[in-house]
Amino acid sequence: MVPVDTAKGRTTIVLDRDGVINRKLGPRQYVSRPEQFEYVPGAVAALRRLTDCGFRLVVATVQMGIGLGLVGRDEVDAVHDWLVSDLAVSGVRIDRIYVCPHLDSDGCDCRKPQAGLLLRAAADLGFSPQDCWNVGDSPRDILMGLNAGCKNNLLVRSGYRPRPEELAAIAGTPECETLGEVADRIISETFR
Repeated sequence: MVPVDTAKGRTTIVLDRDGVINRKLGPRQYVSRPEQFEYVPGAVAALRRLTDCGFRLVVATVQMGIGLGLVGRDEVDAVHDWLVSDLAVSGVRIDRIYVCPHLDSDGCDCRKPQAGLLLRAAADLGFSPQDCWNVGDSPRDILMGLNAGCKNNLLVRSGYRPRPEELAAIAGTPECETLGEVADRIISETFR
């Protein structure tokens, strides 16, 4: 059984955004307005189930369109404000959204696979990285969790489809086809 975060009384789930919660746009295209945001099928229902079970939901997302100058930070923040409000209407609570606006060449600690986003969330919200769940659709998402010491990483195949050679870096990481399957697994392993 996964330990419940005793400091706050609930387990934290750190989710990637693009490809996990919403569909990715085409290459070099970034969500800059709410009307461009399209949920992955079943994502809202899965997030609602997790909220209803008492999990704390945190989003950790790389938005390199900011660093490339293709989308403004204020536009990304507005999309996230809309996302939190839109999900709240469906009974989903997102506690915090963490954004890395950088490029690989910037050498920051928050661009996945670096652990900075997850470690910042843990420090801000008072949970242990080793006890949270980390969910993403790419090896970089999973490596963020591994680099932070997270023991509970899940690869969801609703977005990016890693090549076999990319999967070698995260060998042994459990895979789920949908966010609904992710919710099933987390709920069953937490409350068994």
